[in-house]
Amino acid sequence: MPAPDTRGLVRPAFALLAAALLAGALGGCARRGDSASLEIGGEELAVRRGTLERRLVLTGVLAAVREQAVLVPREAAWRHPIRKLVEHGARVEEGEVVVEFDNSQAVQRLQEAELRVVSALNDLVAKEATGAGELATKRIELARKRAERDKAALDAGIPEEMRSEREWQEAQLALREAETALKKSEDDLTATEAGLRADVEVARLQLAKAERDADSAERAIDELSLKAPGSGIALVGDHPWEGRPLQLGDTVFAGHQVVSIPDLAQMKVEAWLSDVDDGLVQPGMSVAAVLDAHPDRRFAGVVSSVAPVATTEAQSRSLRRSFLVTVELEDSDPELMIPGMSVRLEVEVETLEDVLLVPRRALEAGPEGWLVRLDDGSTEPVKLGPCDAFDCLLAEGPTEGRRLARLGPDS
Repeated sequence: MPAPDTRGLVRPAFALLAAALLAGALGGCARRGDSASLEIGGEELAVRRGTLERRLVLTGVLAAVREQAVLVPREAAWRHPIRKLVEHGARVEEGEVVVEFDNSQAVQRLQEAELRVVSALNDLVAKEATGAGELATKRIELARKRAERDKAALDAGIPEEMRSEREWQEAQLALREAETALKKSEDDLTATEAGLRADVEVARLQLAKAERDADSAERAIDELSLKAPGSGIALVGDHPWEGRPLQLGDTVFAGHQVVSIPDLAQMKVEAWLSDVDDGLVQPGMSVAAVLDAHPDRRFAGVVSSVAPVATTEAQSRSLRRSFLVTVELEDSDPELMIPGMSVRLEVEVETLEDVLLVPRRALEAGPEGWLVRLDDGSTEPVKLGPCDAFDCLLAEGPTEGRRLARLGPDS
C-alpha cells in the first residue's frame, strides 16, 4: 500500500500513534472549532465531512523595522575593549553615554601628539629667532657694503685731470670692487631670506601636522565615548562570534554594532522556515503572531519576504538549514513589544472545504502504513492527505458516518 500523504507526521514503525505526538508532529497546525469537541472525553469519533484548515507554526523573534545604530568608531585603533556598557533594555535619552571603550591607546597618542606640538612650536620659534638674527646681521653687512660703495663712488667721481693717473685708476678699481661686494651682499641677504622663509614654513607645516594629530587624538577619545543618537530603549548587540550579548571587557572591531535604539512604533517578525518545508510559505500569506510573553494577544500580519536560499541560523552550530521569513505586522504595541521577544507564527497554508475527515485520535501506525481503528475494535488501512492538529483528510478508507474507536491514553 502506498505511504499516506502526511507531511510532517512522525511515524515510528510498529508503534501506536499517541495523540500528544500527533498534535505536535505537524509543527503547528491549527484547527477550526467545529472538531474541537472530538477531543473531549466521552465524545464519539466518526468519519465526517468538514473543513480542514492547515496552519504551519514557525518560531521567530520581534525586530524593529527601523532603528538607530551605535557603531564602533572607525578611528586609528583596530580593536576596542569595552569599559562601560548600558544595561540591555534600559531607557536612555538622546545624548546619554551608552558605551565607553578603553581609551588608553588614544590617550597615549594624544600625549605623544602634544609633545610633538611643543617640539614643533619650539623649533618654529627657534628658527624665527635665529632667522631674525641672521637677517639683522646680513642687513647690517649690506648697509656697510652700500656705504663703502657710496664712498668709493665719491672717490671715483673726482675728475681724472685733478689727480694722477694711478690714483684715478685705483679709485675706479675700488669702486668696481665695492659694487661687486655690494651685489654679493644683496644676493646673500636675498638667499638668506629665502632659506629662512623655507625653514620657517617647514617648521610651521610640522607644527600644523602635530596640531592636527593632537586634534585627531582628542576626537578619538571623544569618539570612544558613544552617546545615544535618540531617546528610547537601548538594546545591547551580540558578540561577533560567540553568539551572546556583549559585556564589559569584550573586544570589538571598528564598524561593529554595539547598541541599537529601535523604533517601537513599527515592528516585524523574523522567523525560520525549515528547508524540508520549502515552498509552503509564500509572500502575501496571512499570519497570526502570538507573543510567547503575552499569549493572550494576537497580531495579524502578512509574509513580506522569504529568503531565496536556505542557510544555517545565525550563531547556530546546527547543520539544519532554514529560510529566513520576514512578516510585516499590521499593528504594533510599544507597551508590550520589545525586539528580541520570541514569537509564534501561525501561517495559513491551506484551507480545504467539504472534505472527509478522520480524527487523528483514531489513527495508528501499522507496518505498511496508517490504520484507523473502528468502533468494533478492528482496524482498516487508510490513505491520508494533509492533516491539521485534530484531523486528517481521508482519501481512501471508511465511508462518511462510520463510527471509530478512540486510542487509549497510553497508546
